[in-house]
Order: sequence, then structure tokens, then C-alpha cells
Amino acid sequence: MTSVFDKLAWKQERTLYVVLTIVGLIITTISYFIPRNSGQIKFSSLAHIDNQVLLNDPKIEKIKGSEKILLRIKGHDKLIQISGFDFSQTIKRNILDNVHSGDTIGLKTDSAEFKSFDRETFFDKFVEIHSLTKNGIEYLNINRTNSKISHDRQIGIPLGLYLMAAGLIYWSFKTRPKISPTIVIGIGALILIFMLRQ
Repeated sequence: MTSVFDKLAWKQERTLYVVLTIVGLIITTISYFIPRNSGQIKFSSLAHIDNQVLLNDPKIEKIKGSEKILLRIKGHDKLIQISGFDFSQTIKRNILDNVHSGDTIGLKTDSAEFKSFDRETFFDKFVEIHSLTKNGIEYLNINRTNSKISHDRQIGIPLGLYLMAAGLIYWSFKTRPKISPTIVIGIGALILIFMLRQ
């Protein structure tokens, strides 16, 4: 079967490898250079918010393409957002099954976010939390958050650099290689992701 790339003139196809290089650069930047994604959350930077009463059952919503659990607590305007951690089905199920409207819970969030807890704006409607506790049981903890951040960096940085290198290499070819670049890049990316997930 003839692929879409085979139907393109090589000159046109080469521009796609420039795009691939840019995508790799963006992935690398997000995974490493942006502080929110590159640094682990420190215990000392968290504010403790205890004895908070839930006004609704936790609910799952898709925000910007990713699932998040949202809560609303008594006396505060902003919604509580649970995200940025290893959102496994087990964690999700434990929170949805065991945390309900009327429950008293404890939260931990970044100190800067805590200061704006009641100042909802058009661009800032949520408070992201990194710990959720009920009756002494911690359903969400910072160790999971830091583990997820570290894991994302371990995959994102090598994958981004690989895509940048592959894009530049194939862009530099003046004529179409005998072996399809899309097959080589695709297989290489799958092998890299498989090795990094081990």
C-alpha cells in the first residue's frame, strides 16, 4: 500500500521533518525547561488546609484534553482540582468511592495557590491540590505527584531529543531515502518509549 508520504514530492515531505523537529523541541522544553514541569514539588512549599467540608461528590471532567477530579468545599469560591499525578484507575476509584458530599477532608496545596484560594478569575478558576486526606487516610499524596513529574521528564526529554534529531537528519537528505523515514522514525520512537517505560 502506498503511504500518503509516498505521494508527496520529497521537497514537500522535507518540510514535515522541520515540523517534527519543532515538535521535538516543544516536548523537550515542556519536559525540562518550564519550572512547573521540571521541578519536583517540595513539602516545605505546601500549605495545609484542614477540616474542609465538601459541598459535592467528586466529579470527573475533561479539561484541556486530560481528566481531572473536581471538588467544591464550603466557604471557598474556587473549585478544587486534582491533577498532575499518576492518575491511575485505582486512585481515581478510591477517591470516587470513599470521598463524598458532607465529608470533612484535609488538603495540601502550593502556598502561592493557597493565597488566591478565594480569588476566582476568568483565567484562574481552580486550586490544584497535591494531597487529599480523610479520616487519616491519604488518597492522594505528594510522593505520587513527584513520581509522576520525574517519570514524565524521563520519557519526555529523550523522546523530544529523538524527534528533534530524526527530523533534522531526514530534513538534511537531498533525495528520498530508500527506506521510508516514517517507518524508521515510528519504530525508533516505539522502541524508545518501550525502553523508557521499563
